[in-house]
Amino acid sequence: MVQSYSVCFDRAAGFYDVTRGFPAGVDEEIADAIVTAVGATQDTHFLEVGIGTGRIALPLIRRGYAYSGIDISEEMLAELRRKLRERLGQIPPQVSVQMADATALPFGEACFDVAITVHVLHLIREWQQVIGEIRRVLRPGGVYLYGYGDRVVSARGEFDPRWTEILAGLGFAPQRVGASTEEVEQYLQAEGARLERVVAAEWPTAIRAQALFDWYAQRSYSASWQIPEEIFTVAIRQFQEWFRDTYPDPQVTLLGESQFQMLLARW
Repeated sequence: MVQSYSVCFDRAAGFYDVTRGFPAGVDEEIADAIVTAVGATQDTHFLEVGIGTGRIALPLIRRGYAYSGIDISEEMLAELRRKLRERLGQIPPQVSVQMADATALPFGEACFDVAITVHVLHLIREWQQVIGEIRRVLRPGGVYLYGYGDRVVSARGEFDPRWTEILAGLGFAPQRVGASTEEVEQYLQAEGARLERVVAAEWPTAIRAQALFDWYAQRSYSASWQIPEEIFTVAIRQFQEWFRDTYPDPQVTLLGESQFQMLLARW
C-alpha cells in the first residue's frame, strides 16, 4: 500500500509514550495552545498526519472535536485505539483513525479546517508531497500546524555527541530521511504561506543516567534503527565503557529544559 519511503514505528509502539511522552499536564497545555492558535470552534475538524499513539490528539478528542488521523504503523494505531477505549470507554463517533500513506491521503479535497504533523516530516523522504497533500485536503482559510520539540537544555548532554563520535569512528553516520525544521520553514515560505511561530509549552526534564543509557542500548531512538547490527554491537560496547567512566553513579539525575513549538502556515 505505501508507495513512499517513510520510517515505520511499529517497533516503538510499546515504548513510544515512555520515551516521547509529555509530563502530566503538558499535553493539555499544548492542546490549549493549539485551540487558541487555530481559533478552533465546535465545528472545527482536525486531521493529524502521523497520529501515532495520540499524544497530541487525545486532549483534543476529549474536548469533543471531530478528529481524523492516519499513520503507517498499525501497531501505533492499535495502541491509540486501546487508549481511546480505556480512557473514554469507546472510540467517539466523531473520531476516525486509519492506516494510510501521508503522501496519498485517503480524503477528498477541502475536508479539514486544521491539519497537524508533529515529528513526522523528518521521517518521510517525500515530505514535500505530504505538504502538497495537506494543502489539498485543507479548506480555504485552513491552517497547517507543524509541531516540533526543542531541547533548550538537553538532559542528553554529552550522550548524543559521544554516541555520534563512536559511530563516526566505526565509519557510520546516521542519515536523516526527511526534512529538518529549517527546511520545512523555507519550503513553506517558498510556497507562499504566511507563517506564525508559537511556543506552546515549556517544562523541565529529568532522567537518570542509567535510564538514558538503556534507551540507547534498546534502540529507542529511530536514528539507531538504520545502524547495521555488527556496527551497533561494537558501538554500544564502546558507549557502555564511556558511560561507566563518565557516570560512576549511574543513578545520577540529568536535568534539562524542553519546549514544544508550533509553526502555523496559512495560504
